[in-house]
Amino acid sequence: MASEQVNTEQEEQKALLVFTDLDGTLLDHHDYSFSAADTALKALAVQGIPLIINTSKTCSEVMALREQLNNLYRVQPQPFVVENGAGIYLPQDSDFSCRGLQQTASGLLRLDLATPRESVLDILHAIRREHGLAFTGFADMSVADVQRETGLSEAAAKQALARDYTEPLLWQDSEEARQQLVQSLRAKGLQILEGGRFWHVMSAANKGKAMQVLSSCYKQPATTIALGDGGNDIAMLEAADWPVVIKAASKASLKLAHKNAIYSKSEGPVGWNTTVQDLLTKLT
Repeated sequence: MASEQVNTEQEEQKALLVFTDLDGTLLDHHDYSFSAADTALKALAVQGIPLIINTSKTCSEVMALREQLNNLYRVQPQPFVVENGAGIYLPQDSDFSCRGLQQTASGLLRLDLATPRESVLDILHAIRREHGLAFTGFADMSVADVQRETGLSEAAAKQALARDYTEPLLWQDSEEARQQLVQSLRAKGLQILEGGRFWHVMSAANKGKAMQVLSSCYKQPATTIALGDGGNDIAMLEAADWPVVIKAASKASLKLAHKNAIYSKSEGPVGWNTTVQDLLTKLT
C-alpha cells in the first residue's frame, strides 16, 4: 500500500502493541522533536495501548526521552528495547512477564539478548587492524565528536556513549572493504546493521527478535504495529502484523514484501502521527 491510508478489511479486534523506532521515525531526523506526533501519542494514551520504544539508542537515552514523552503519553511505564534489540528493560509493575530478568541499579528489570560490548569491541578492533579498515566507532570518539556528528547536547551525547552491547561506527572505507568487514564479523558470530546515521556492530540480535520476545511476554495475545525508517528496522517491520515504513529523510525509503505494509507520505513524526491514527481507526 503506497499511502498513509489503510485498507478497510475487517480485522479481529485484539489488544494492540505499538513498537517504534526513534530517530527519523517518532523523532524528527534533524531536531529530534516528537511534537508533530502529539495527536497520535495522546490517542494511544487514552486507549491505554502500550507504546514500546525499540531503538538503537541506549538505556540512558531512552530513560531521558520517556520523561519528555510523559507529557503526552500518560500511562503506566512501558517496557523498551535498546541497542537494536540487544536488551529489553521492563518496569517492576507492568503487564509483561518475561523469564530470565535481572534487577538493575535503576530499579528496572533487564533481559539480555546480546553479548557485552567489550567482547564486540575486542573482535571489531582486531579485524580493523588485520585488514586496515577505515572507520570511526563510538569507542574512538569523545563527547564533542558525538555532538558534532549527531547535533546532540553534551548530556545527550554522554548518554549515547553509555553503551552496553553495540558499537555504532561511521564507515569511511569502500563498499568492498565493508563487505570484508561483514564477512569477518560473521565468522566471529557478529553482524553489522545500517541505522539512520551509523552502522551498528553487535552479536546476533535484532529489533524483530526483541519485539517477538516482548510480545510473547504480554498478558494476552496482541496485534503488533511497528514503525521504522532504517535498515536496522527491517526485522521488526517484517515480523509485525502491521508494519509502517516511515518516509526516510536522507535516503531511499525501505520497501517490504509484507502484505500489510504501509508507507507514510510524510517524514518522521508527521508520518508517524498520521499512520498511527489511521491504524487506530481501523483496528480499535
